[in-house]
Amino acid sequence: MSVIFLDIDGVLNSDSYFDDRKEEISKFNHENFQTHNIFATNETGKLVEWGLLRIDPFEVELIKKLSEVTKSSIVLISSWSELSFYEDIIDRLKDLGLPIIGYVDGSTTYRDFGINEYINRNSHMDSYVIVDGGSGIEYSNIDKVVITDSDNGLTISDCEYIKAILDRKIRRIK
Repeated sequence: MSVIFLDIDGVLNSDSYFDDRKEEISKFNHENFQTHNIFATNETGKLVEWGLLRIDPFEVELIKKLSEVTKSSIVLISSWSELSFYEDIIDRLKDLGLPIIGYVDGSTTYRDFGINEYINRNSHMDSYVIVDGGSGIEYSNIDKVVITDSDNGLTISDCEYIKAILDRKIRRIK
């Protein structure tokens, strides 16, 4: 089994995507934060909508196709894991066809630890790659890391590099 450890910010979205949707996001924020704070009232449906507005459908399709070609599953490593409605976002991403099998604590403090713990618990993994949106985290497995450009998010050349890393199998010491 191959696993793609996937960040959201800077991978499934980008600065250019936010620039293109500035008016739509601004309108949503005005409607949902000016009259009442959806975070304070914890309206899950609106919170999920808020989250999905920040995910680029093109990037979702790109990672979906990559996971199909490489026969990989996805484990999310996003700082979004701290949001109360994170599992609802995961369900919606699964509905869009992403083969998400779990997530690890994506906070910058524990992300690398969580990934290594996941790898150690899942000895059936053949290969893995960490796709980060430029969070500034120093990973212990640097040869398995792809840092995307937050201006553009995930690109086709990133996907080619990800595939090349996944093609290298893990050597386990017995």
